[in-house]
Amino acid sequence: MSYGIGNSPSSWINIFKDYQSVSGNIAYWNFSDLASGIYSLKLSAYDKSGKFQDKSILVNIDNIPPVISMESPKNNALYKNIINFKAVVSDNYGVNNAKIIYYNTSSSEKTEVNNIPISSSGNIDYNIDSSSLNGEYYFDFIVTSPPYWNILNK
Repeated sequence: MSYGIGNSPSSWINIFKDYQSVSGNIAYWNFSDLASGIYSLKLSAYDKSGKFQDKSILVNIDNIPPVISMESPKNNALYKNIINFKAVVSDNYGVNNAKIIYYNTSSSEKTEVNNIPISSSGNIDYNIDSSSLNGEYYFDFIVTSPPYWNILNK
């Protein structure tokens, strides 16, 4: 199994090269370090009589991270009771998850809030009740879109 850049690659890079009989998963392709764009993915095979054939498909890879425009909370602000997280997120193929992780700066206490709702237009408006929190905390606001690829017709 190998891949090349574009519709008609001039060279191929091996993902997996083994001439043994295989079944199930043949290879895993980690494309997270590749530039976004169109790639050809090729599988080559020999049968027991030595006949050779290969087939290729086109894939579109998106490794562009989402963009976050954070409206609130503001850096180094003090809050009592309710902390409002307001943001607009965008991604060329969509966002699949938002979460908030907050850490107490004087202990190892860590709280994670997963599956924050995201509107179809990318708006996030989420409140955390901070009335039970004591001390200083820092917050990570994380939005993810999975490494994306789709198969194109060749």
